[in-house]
Formats: sequence, structure tokens, C-alpha cells
Amino acid sequence: MKPELIPAFDAGRLLIVSPFPPKEKRITASLAEARNRFVGALADSILVPHAAPGGKTAAFCQKLSATGKRVYTIDDPANEHLISVGATLMEPNYFSTSNTVKSAANENAKG
Repeated sequence: MKPELIPAFDAGRLLIVSPFPPKEKRITASLAEARNRFVGALADSILVPHAAPGGKTAAFCQKLSATGKRVYTIDDPANEHLISVGATLMEPNYFSTSNTVKSAANENAKG
């Protein structure tokens, strides 16, 4: 673990989750695909700012959308193919502090 991560890890503010054994030190295309499937399975929703049309990330987004996962993207003509397979446009200023606080409060109220 990188030394700068240790204080957050020790304080319980950092969780490291991996589907790979510690011996895996280098990322490969197949490991990247496995990582993406793992993260997609854990996530309620994902943000994909861009994916090349016909690429592996675009195909991954389509698979996630088909399973009912929320896939968000940014409003850009280059992302029309993502929207056509089920991605939703991220609202402007979604990550502003007030929206994030409201979203967290709404989630806490639900459960």
C-alpha cells in the first residue's frame, strides 16, 4: 500500500476491495475487464464520461444498462451512442456540494 494511504486506511476511512490476489501487480486487458465487471456488480450506478463507439467500455455500459444498473454520462455529442443503449445524462452541477449533501440525506432517510 502506498504510504500516503496508510493513515486513511488505519482510521477506517479507506476500504480497498479487489477481485484479484496480491500477486497481480500489472493490469492487462483481461484484468481490466474483470475489474470493470466487479465494480459494476458492486455499484448502484456508474458515471462514464466517454466511451468510444463500438469499444469495450461502450459494450460494458450496454450490459450494465440491460441489468438495470444506472449508467450516467455527460452531455456531449460524442456520447449519443451511450444514451442510445440506456445511459442517462448527468444533470449539470450534480456534484455540487449542496446536491451531494441533499442526495446523501435522502439516501439516509430511505434506509
